[in-house]
Amino acid sequence: MKKKSTDLYGRKNPGMQSMSGSFSSLQIALDESSSNFSTIYEPPDLSGLDAEMIVIVKNLQKRDIVTKCRALQDLIQWNDPSQFDNEQFLNALAVLFPRLSIEVERHVRLKIFVFMSVLSSALQKKLAPWLKFYITPWVMGFFDSDRAVSVSAKDSFKNLLSEEKWPHVWLKFGSTIAPIVTDVFLHEDKESLTDLRFFSNEEAESKVTRVKSSCLLTLSFLFKQTADLENLETDKKIDKQTFKSSLYENLSTLFKSDEFWSLVSSPQDGVTVSLSDLLLIILKYDKPFVTQYKEKYFKRVSRMISRLTSLTCVPMLRLLSNMISNFPNEVHQFANDSKRPLSKLFSNLITKRISLPNSGFYTSLLNLFKSIGAMQLVPSIESVDELCDAFLETANQEQRFLSTEVYDCLLNFLSFVYTDSSDPQIKDHVRDRLRTIFTRYFKGEFVLRCSTSDFDHCLQSVFDKNSDFASLWNEVLFGFFNDESMDIETIPFDSLSRNLSLTVQTVLYLKNRNFQTGNEVMSILGPCLSFLMKLSTHKNERIACLSASQLITVCHIFSDTTLIKPVKELFQKYLVNDLPSSILKLGPQSPAFTLLRDILLLLKDYADLSEPWENVANQFTVSFDELENIRVLNSLPSLFADGKLRGKISLVKTLVEYYDTAVFAIMQNPGNDWDMIRACIGSKEILVPEETIKNILFTTLEYFLTNDWVDNHLIILCASLHSLKAHLPTIFDENKSLYSLLPVILFSKPEDDGHVAAHFESIFSLLKEKALEDSGFSLKLCSEVQEWSLNKVLNGSINEKLAADKCVLVFNSFGKLPSNFFTFPASFWDAKISSCIPFFSNKLFIDQDFILGFLDLVASEPINVDMTDVGTQFVHIFHASLYTLYYVETTGCDGDALFNLTFAYLLIRIYLQNGIQSIIDVPIRDAGIFVESFECYFKGEVVKFMRDKDALTVLNELLIDDIDGKMPVLFKRFKNLSSAENTTSFSIFAAQGLTDFLIVVSNLLEMDEKHVDVVLGKLGLSSSKSPIFVSSILEGLKPLEVDSEIIQRIRFKAVNDLTGKLHSANEVSKSLLILNAATTQQITEKPLLPITRCRLFLENITNWCSESGIKSLELLPVCCFLRFMYYFLPTVFSLSGSYWNSIFDYIKYAMKMSVVDAPIVKSFELFALRLYNALSKNYEMNSDIKDCIVESNESMNYLLLKRFLFTHESTLRNSVTARMCNQYLVKLLENCPGKVVRSFQYQEFFPSLCNSNDLQMESVCMKFLREKLSHELKELTVYYMVESDYEPDVSLCPELLSLAIDFPGDPFVMVSKMEKYEHALRVYLLVWDLIFYHFEETTYNIKLSIINQLHAMDLLRPLLNTLVEILNLSYDRPINVDKYPKIDYNLMDYSSATDRIRCLAIHIYYQCLRHLSSSVRSYWSEVKNRAFTSTVESFTGYNVSPLLISASLDDVERSIESEDFQSVGDVNVKVNRNTREISFIYNVDEHKLEMAIKIPSVYPLQNVQVEGIERVGVNERQWRSWILASQSILSSQNGSITDALLVLKKNISMHFEGVEECAICYSVLSVERTLPNKRCGTCRHKFHASCLYKWFKSSNSSRCPLCRSSFTFV
Repeated sequence: MKKKSTDLYGRKNPGMQSMSGSFSSLQIALDESSSNFSTIYEPPDLSGLDAEMIVIVKNLQKRDIVTKCRALQDLIQWNDPSQFDNEQFLNALAVLFPRLSIEVERHVRLKIFVFMSVLSSALQKKLAPWLKFYITPWVMGFFDSDRAVSVSAKDSFKNLLSEEKWPHVWLKFGSTIAPIVTDVFLHEDKESLTDLRFFSNEEAESKVTRVKSSCLLTLSFLFKQTADLENLETDKKIDKQTFKSSLYENLSTLFKSDEFWSLVSSPQDGVTVSLSDLLLIILKYDKPFVTQYKEKYFKRVSRMISRLTSLTCVPMLRLLSNMISNFPNEVHQFANDSKRPLSKLFSNLITKRISLPNSGFYTSLLNLFKSIGAMQLVPSIESVDELCDAFLETANQEQRFLSTEVYDCLLNFLSFVYTDSSDPQIKDHVRDRLRTIFTRYFKGEFVLRCSTSDFDHCLQSVFDKNSDFASLWNEVLFGFFNDESMDIETIPFDSLSRNLSLTVQTVLYLKNRNFQTGNEVMSILGPCLSFLMKLSTHKNERIACLSASQLITVCHIFSDTTLIKPVKELFQKYLVNDLPSSILKLGPQSPAFTLLRDILLLLKDYADLSEPWENVANQFTVSFDELENIRVLNSLPSLFADGKLRGKISLVKTLVEYYDTAVFAIMQNPGNDWDMIRACIGSKEILVPEETIKNILFTTLEYFLTNDWVDNHLIILCASLHSLKAHLPTIFDENKSLYSLLPVILFSKPEDDGHVAAHFESIFSLLKEKALEDSGFSLKLCSEVQEWSLNKVLNGSINEKLAADKCVLVFNSFGKLPSNFFTFPASFWDAKISSCIPFFSNKLFIDQDFILGFLDLVASEPINVDMTDVGTQFVHIFHASLYTLYYVETTGCDGDALFNLTFAYLLIRIYLQNGIQSIIDVPIRDAGIFVESFECYFKGEVVKFMRDKDALTVLNELLIDDIDGKMPVLFKRFKNLSSAENTTSFSIFAAQGLTDFLIVVSNLLEMDEKHVDVVLGKLGLSSSKSPIFVSSILEGLKPLEVDSEIIQRIRFKAVNDLTGKLHSANEVSKSLLILNAATTQQITEKPLLPITRCRLFLENITNWCSESGIKSLELLPVCCFLRFMYYFLPTVFSLSGSYWNSIFDYIKYAMKMSVVDAPIVKSFELFALRLYNALSKNYEMNSDIKDCIVESNESMNYLLLKRFLFTHESTLRNSVTARMCNQYLVKLLENCPGKVVRSFQYQEFFPSLCNSNDLQMESVCMKFLREKLSHELKELTVYYMVESDYEPDVSLCPELLSLAIDFPGDPFVMVSKMEKYEHALRVYLLVWDLIFYHFEETTYNIKLSIINQLHAMDLLRPLLNTLVEILNLSYDRPINVDKYPKIDYNLMDYSSATDRIRCLAIHIYYQCLRHLSSSVRSYWSEVKNRAFTSTVESFTGYNVSPLLISASLDDVERSIESEDFQSVGDVNVKVNRNTREISFIYNVDEHKLEMAIKIPSVYPLQNVQVEGIERVGVNERQWRSWILASQSILSSQNGSITDALLVLKKNISMHFEGVEECAICYSVLSVERTLPNKRCGTCRHKFHASCLYKWFKSSNSSRCPLCRSSFTFV
């Protein structure tokens, strides 16, 4: 330790020593202004601290770094920080904190500041009395060399005081901090700061450097604060001068010391950098203070420069520059040092290569040179050379990215010397030096360490600053151009390339200069251009190509400049004389070829190029046999394809002839490269005439019209059309086939090829542009599109929506056209609809379209057309309707189009009502979509029409008032047709249309009876003589749910007509049709007719139906009557009479006629079922109805079930009416008696199951089959229980076996195409569900017989394979079946085929494991794929096993209560569900036999274990035989746990009853549950028949197993 003043360390205050425990006792260790960083100190007093805290503080004083870190961590994590508010602890911290804050190990420094942050947060203002002892190390921590420590110190101080308060802290404690840091800097060294016994010398040196650097930075910081504190508003009591005086006093002490100035050239880099920062700050704010110490600095400059390092060089050079700038007269102190001349110092500094990347070393060096001055820096030529050589040597040795900085510094140094020096010899020498560098650079002798572009950038930067250097550069460059003796090939290619680039830069330079005369320009530009042109013809192709490339750049430079005559002549001469030969030699891929176009473009505005161009072209066409000429000619079109020279050069005959021949030769083969043809099109009127382009277009069109085109044809077509754009309409008229082009590009499908789509869009845009200019051209194009699209729509060869969209696109794009331009004409609709109406008149269902029932009253119109033709016409109607609907949805339509659509809608709806593809054997897609879309569209149009109108106004405008608008026109046409006196099929269809659309309107309206009567009165409905019109209006208004006076009057009139004498069926039908139309659809309590008239009406109409209607097969009036009765029931339910018997007879008759496949019969059946369903619900109210229901119950159920089983045979089974009938059948057959079900054979049920796609029908069929199976199984069970001597021989019914054997196909294929094969898979799985139903509630022996049959026919294997595929068990991730029930199922809960099949599959898998556990386990064991078996076990254990285990335990618990177990009082069975164990205990007197059955978690894929726990009264052999017998039932006999318990119980009980056991298996009961009944005649032992059979088979003899004698049965 260095010697220190007594005031700082030696003085002690006895008075303070006596104040033990007080705050002042801190002064025992140090005075307020003394340092406290030394390793030698007196330990603090810890007597007032608790034991744990004393341990921590003592650990902080130890030398071990780990111990200190742990102690600091303990303080940081202290549970109660308020305990830090202890005087002795804070005194101790004042002693330890300074030493810990400069500790060698960064972790200690980091943690002490973290703890100071904790302490600051805990104590806040309470820490103020100790702050003067903590402040110095705290602030020094701000400048720790470790960034993390520095940040931590600042953050901890922020916790104590916000940054806004810091200036006040520096003002208050600055006078405390400055003396301490000054003292530490001057007097502390590595021995005093570090205990060298525990740390290495390197660590000590690093620590003292860090501490002294922090001291200097702290002083810098404080000095800066003095300037900032000038404007600080503070309390008047605080004297700013005190702080400033103290700081200056300590700085003076510091600056006076030689130790401080010795650091200028110190090897301690960190301290040196900090010193430079301090000096720069003081120099900035207080130059006079530094002035008194400048000599101390400048006399050490030479040594400083010689000792600079990578870290200190930049800051020290900046400091020196600033010092020289502030004290320029002091330069002579070090500049005139003969021993250390500046050039020598700096050349040594440069060659030391101490510069770091992006450090700014060379920039600082140049700034320093400028501060020193050229005369002081390089007083002689030798000194210039010395520094230049140093720069060049360093550049050659530096890394590439640093060498650029060296070259830049060298050039700027020379520029500085040239500018700043007053010595002409030095100036001339700098020029000579630069000329040498430039010349060597041009010749490639100057080897650069950096890239050429970087060096050129350096040059350009210097030239911008020094024009003399730029002139010197051009002087050297022009000498290079004019040197005829120079051999170009001797120059390295990279150098030559660089030189040519510099030539172009010179041209650019000349362009930007404002020369007065052309001669002045040519004197500089001429050599450049001549040099480049000469090199472009050089024999070396590489050099020639390089020169041509640079000439292209020159052309680009002058492209926007007015050329002087000599330059034009030079380029034109070169174009004719030299360039063609260069192109032929170098080829079309060379830059010389591109140069041809650029020169022509450059000269196009200055002279007539026809003659020069023809001269050039003739040189290319002089010989067509030469390969070079052909290559050039084939590439010329691509060169001129941009058309910039069109009109500037004329066509050359030889070129035109060549390209005519070449183009059409290429087009003969689509596989050729057609780029030349496209280029020829682009060079129209440059290389080829317009006539050639037209011929190309016509030839390409032929391929498009035959749909034999490829991408090349499309590209050429597009290019040709755009090229001929100006005369396009004329060209289209010249070749009419071109008009067909628009439909082709509109309706092709290029979606998958964006390239093709882009060309189509381009052609369309071109045609659109020309069509908007020429209306005649537009009309011709649109007519072609209309004809083409409508024909394609009718043929079904194009999607209707696509056709409509494209036609709408044309409609919106090609000018003003009528809105119906792209729709089908009225003649089309009239012809098509007229041809189809007679056919559809015989195919309607009156329950769906009631008004069409009037067709039966019209004389049948003969169908004179072939059925196939009718189908074709109908298909045309459908396609046209779908297209028209899509079209009018976008463009809108008039009343005529809407009228035609509505008729088509009626026909298509009838088609759908019959079931898709059930009328005409012509496939029609999207019929349902059309119906739904049209209904939605029509409703939207109605809503638009009704907007802001009341209900009465709407009906008046639609039906009565004569106003314009498509909706009123539509309704008027329907009204006129339906009310016409001459009734035809067409008028009846119109009436049905009127009804349909009135229903749409009525559903959107609300009207009372009064307003309805107003409308009906204006229509004259009550006096109308057209029953069709009356019925259509009334049916259409039914959604209003009103029963107005006029409607009642019409109804009463119809009843009057039916109450009198009835004659023809037509009259009865008319009256019944009107009566139905006048009857509200809502079933209300309000009587429809007066009760007095009801009885007479019913008697009269039922008598007529019985005597005339049914007998004459006049089904229409009977249908109408049954329809009316459904709504009439509430009125007449209380009446009695024979007419109820007649009504039931009609219902039965309808069921009997259901086998007839006719629409009227299906409607008859529907009305009958609906009425019967209504009668069945409330028959208790009427004794006559009740008697009819009871009497006809069995016969009716029989008819209903027979009708149900016939469903799959009906050709109309997919019709809407048939499906509605099926719904009623399902509802009515819910309580069908079992006797009726059993009267039908299996072969009658299974076809319905297999051929029905209706899930509800399928479910009912399964219910009936289960009913039939259940009855037969019960009878078999009873029979074999009575006839116990016979072994049951039960087999599955043949129909069921046939379906199980006839597996539908490959499971993998079927599952992958689930939608297609759903029905086949579903039927197959349902058949297995029926097979498993055989195992419910029957005996074990019957089950065993069925299982044996399944095994014999190997039916289980394909089932399991199918389940594996459906459930994805062969993959790593089976499907998630959590949402599907396992024990039962309802397929109607799921909408998708996949869900239905998976639901059924998991249920069947559950049944397999439940009833065929042994068989399934055996099948899985055959699979040797461990991954597969693991997946199956995991799937089963999670989804099925818990259910099976629970069900098995439930069965055991139920069996315990059954007679089989209750009859034996000594048996006790216990079930433990938690452990899945069953204990079987058999009590024998005071002892017991006990066995345990343990169920595995993956039951039944893993065997159930049967273990013997305790035995008594039986030998080991018998005991094991009983266990094995029970185990065998579970493991190999597909038995249940209950079966195993029963066998075990009977074996034990019979043994103790004395029943003889089998001498082979040692059990009384066999696994087949039979007693030993085969006795040996010799030894008299008994055997089970099955055991004896196995013995004979295995031994190949018929001897007794015991006595070995021939076995004779006794």
